[in-house]
Amino acid sequence: MEVSVGSSGCASFRITVHADRKLEYQVGCTTGSEYYFVNLERGKFQSELDSVQLEQIQQLFQWVKPEKLASAYAVNWTDAAMVWLGAEYGDSKVLRIKDYGGRAT
Repeated sequence: MEVSVGSSGCASFRITVHADRKLEYQVGCTTGSEYYFVNLERGKFQSELDSVQLEQIQQLFQWVKPEKLASAYAVNWTDAAMVWLGAEYGDSKVLRIKDYGGRAT
């Protein structure tokens, strides 16, 4: 299972959890494909989850029942951030959700 969560705008971030327990975290303002802190320092980090943490994420993902989620959600006001949730799981199943306002996913 691989899960990515990201947001738009200057205060952007992306978290990717890989099946091998590796964790990538990018934070800051985006300029193309680069991620920067507000002070223009690059903000890309790596870590590793332990087995229990990865199992908790997998259980939560199964509990959510990804096949029943809509492909897009939105709040009813403007000037909100866009959040994307992406996951590759099971036998080549792919989940992509666009969430304007970040309230649904």
